[in-house]
Amino acid sequence: MDLSNFREEYLKGQLHRKDLAENPFEQFQTWFEQALKADIPEPNAFSLATADAQGRPSLRTVLLCFLHQLRQPQGPRY
Repeated sequence: MDLSNFREEYLKGQLHRKDLAENPFEQFQTWFEQALKADIPEPNAFSLATADAQGRPSLRTVLLCFLHQLRQPQGPRY
């Protein structure tokens, strides 16, 4: 079975640090809005990978249901 015809070229854009928002929440909002406009199914789905203490990887797909931007405290805290 030849599966090579499923290969796609991803040449629509590039990611450069200078083009990113300083605030990661603002950047996420931009990307999420782009995904919505592109009519991508389940744009809130993503893969989360971690490794255990022995270095064994684990990957799971999760759905982002809520995003809350924590605010920086104002002024000194004692």
